[in-house]
Amino acid sequence: MPDRPESPRNIGVVCDLHAPRPQRHFTAVPPQAFVGHYVQRAFGTRQGSLEHMWVYVDRVTPEGHLEGRLDNDPVHDCGVVCGDTVTVALVQIEAVSP
Repeated sequence: MPDRPESPRNIGVVCDLHAPRPQRHFTAVPPQAFVGHYVQRAFGTRQGSLEHMWVYVDRVTPEGHLEGRLDNDPVHDCGVVCGDTVTVALVQIEAVSP
């Protein structure tokens, strides 16, 4: 995971109608294929909304979930901060980036 500050261009407000949604086709991909890549998932905020952030995937858990480090600085209180280890289920993946 590169050590870089969050770019202000990477922060924006998206209405619910245009917000990213989990893409079910990622459930057909072997979990190991995501290791070394970034996946996007939604995190619930304490305000009751969702914040969509990127996770750099380090490994696959025995249960088949992805585990990695949060690569965004949350704007809202999500209970996690950049660099925290988080888990992503395949059904939560909204996007993938190399």
